[in-house]
Amino acid sequence: MVDSQISVKQQGRVMIVSISGECTRPTSIDFQSRLLQAISKSKFLVIDLTGIDFIDSEGLGVIIKTRKSHLGRWGTNFHYFKVVSPPGKVRNIIELTSLHQLFQLYENLNDAIAAFPRFRLLLVNPNDDNSRIAERLLENKGYEIIRRLNPEEVLESDDDEQNFDFVITEIDFGNGEDLRLINHFSSDRKTPVAVLTSRETDKVENTAFVIHKPFDPEELITQITGVLGA
Repeated sequence: MVDSQISVKQQGRVMIVSISGECTRPTSIDFQSRLLQAISKSKFLVIDLTGIDFIDSEGLGVIIKTRKSHLGRWGTNFHYFKVVSPPGKVRNIIELTSLHQLFQLYENLNDAIAAFPRFRLLLVNPNDDNSRIAERLLENKGYEIIRRLNPEEVLESDDDEQNFDFVITEIDFGNGEDLRLINHFSSDRKTPVAVLTSRETDKVENTAFVIHKPFDPEELITQITGVLGA
């Protein structure tokens, strides 16, 4: 039997789980454990199969189970779940079983990492100068910023238009749509939400953090990057 080795490392926001040798039943439990460990830390996952010589049904099953766990944990599409397998016997097995339809398949690790989308941030109704400063700073750091005027505009949009990595909304505690927006993203889509408010409150249910107005744009960015691990 070929000895197998499994490693987990983090490269920026991306978790990389690599396996070498054979991906078979004897290694499946450890492989599954390492993959679950990785997706508990980040939605950006690469499974690197470059070093394996053979994968059996147990190994393929681990990847399928991890895909389901990833969906349950992060509620995201397959753009955040990538598998690396160079041309050869292992890649042929993946393609013959049509598993590549469940995730994005790449020939090398660098291409897989480079293909991850930029962080997409949704800003809902932030209309003060500090919000505009924070928006410019985030764009300079490579974030894609999407602005919407109100929660209704977001909630009525198509599902494909609601794929964000982080949501910032200014909250009016008398507006039920604000709270519905928060619950929609934090609970249903597993997307972290931060609120801007002038109210004296330190916590709003189902949010990552609260920023009190007026606020320091740099402080907001520091908290966002802390949540996203950027």
